[in-house]
Amino acid sequence: MPESILQYYSLVGGNTIPRKNGGNRITERLLEQEEIQTAQAGDAAAFESIFNAVQEPLFRIALSILKNRPDAKDALQETFINAYTNIQKLKQPQLFKTWITRILINNAKAIIKKNKKYLLQQEIIPIYSEALNEDEILVNELVGKLNEKERIVIQLKFFGGYELHFIAHILKCPESTVKSRLYRGLQNIKKGFDEHG
Repeated sequence: MPESILQYYSLVGGNTIPRKNGGNRITERLLEQEEIQTAQAGDAAAFESIFNAVQEPLFRIALSILKNRPDAKDALQETFINAYTNIQKLKQPQLFKTWITRILINNAKAIIKKNKKYLLQQEIIPIYSEALNEDEILVNELVGKLNEKERIVIQLKFFGGYELHFIAHILKCPESTVKSRLYRGLQNIKKGFDEHG
């Protein structure tokens, strides 16, 4: 499976699309079950440590959903608070990443409902701090035009870096459904690239 939408496009027969040097995909550190259990026992430092391990991909997901840095930060902050106050309710510590991502998605959706302007505006902003090139801007536009089910899978896979089985857990659906949505979404993005020329 390609690591980015741009790589996917080049694999399915599109023109070669340049990528940023080095990429921006982080190497995720494995969350130790013991550390999560320590956080569940009320250790704030342990919680901060495990939150820091997932903070960057969570922020990218929030940013890809909300398309606005201040609101993405608000969603992340609200997620921190929700997760910290409810971590003792997490029954399976090995599913921490899935659990906290679900909280983030719910918080982002709550922000959208609270402020309907995001449904009307499709402004394109940089997902990363560097300026986006023309192809990356087009990818953001095309992702924004996908239906919600396809878009959230694309966002979790490519902006969050999640594996398909994690996405299935987050969305509470079979992995085969995730694969179908991913395939349809990528095909729609490829079609958009082809039409753009």
